[in-house]
Amino acid sequence: MLTPLRATSARSALLTLALVAGSFAAFSAPAHAGPCEVAGTLGCGAEGQAPGNPGGPGGPNNDNGPGDGGGNNNGPGDGPSQVDNGGLEDEVPDPPAPAVPNTEDTVAQARDQIEFPVPTIEVAPEPKTYVRVKTSFWIPEDQTEDLVVSASVGAAEGVLPQTITATAEFLGIDWNFVEGKKFCDAPIRINGEGEGNECDYYFKTSSAYHGMEAFTIEAFPVWKISWTCAGTCPGNEGVGEPVILEDEYLSPAGELELVVDEIQTEANDN
Repeated sequence: MLTPLRATSARSALLTLALVAGSFAAFSAPAHAGPCEVAGTLGCGAEGQAPGNPGGPGGPNNDNGPGDGGGNNNGPGDGPSQVDNGGLEDEVPDPPAPAVPNTEDTVAQARDQIEFPVPTIEVAPEPKTYVRVKTSFWIPEDQTEDLVVSASVGAAEGVLPQTITATAEFLGIDWNFVEGKKFCDAPIRINGEGEGNECDYYFKTSSAYHGMEAFTIEAFPVWKISWTCAGTCPGNEGVGEPVILEDEYLSPAGELELVVDEIQTEANDN
């Protein structure tokens, strides 16, 4: 009775070992042993897997370089890095505010534009005069007219707008007669006639007396220049009434060679 039981137990043990061996062989078989029949199951090898989801965009990177994508375990995870600036465009800085102009520089520009005439000296009598004889001096009227010029600065120079207007008014002539000087106020009478101020001189000595063939007479015109400022001006903070400046100016002289002789008298024996 004992023998058949052992035989039966032995057969049962052999059958159990066969089943376990078969199961182990099934799980340890290489992936390429047979095609994958059901896609995406655990029984499929690497060659039979379905593609995973693509990686998402990378997160911020402190070095501003490309970052790793946020893909899951079912697909590749590398993707381009993106930097979030909050949806704002780069701001362009405002240009610098224009500077306040230098009024002295603008005045100098206006002054440089004034073309003062060199006076032409007229005299009577001429071509020569005599000691103790009334001699009249003047210059042509068109050389005594007002002169007006303007100079402006603004955006082209990078400053606030400013205009300086200069008006030169003829005041008279500062004369140098060699042996003496005299100032004649404007307007000056022409040839000692008509309206205006007389401008005459009486020579006390001859030019020969000074060892000269002729005296070099000099006429220095004197002008009053008024400077009117418009726009951005000193003292008005860029708005308001213009600022008026005034000064006097001696323009280049005109010259005349004038012979001054002596009147000869004859002695009378009687």
